[in-house]
Amino acid sequence: MAIPENMEEINQELGRQAAAGNQITERTLILQTVQQLLQQYLIAAEEGFYDTVTLADDRTLIFFKCDRKTVGDVSGSWH
Repeated sequence: MAIPENMEEINQELGRQAAAGNQITERTLILQTVQQLLQQYLIAAEEGFYDTVTLADDRTLIFFKCDRKTVGDVSGSWH
């Protein structure tokens, strides 16, 4: 899946997911997009795949080192 860059692309992806029989909410898709963008940033900034960011729930992103030790997290109410 290409990373959506605007709400039109979010809606298109929601349509593709629905056509494929996958039920996904707009909020979940946006959060997945944030996670994918952060992961791409980490890869570029570190010049390789050293740290990982994972969406723990609908409010928390957790950052891991390559040995899977937690580096930190970002939590909040995202609207």
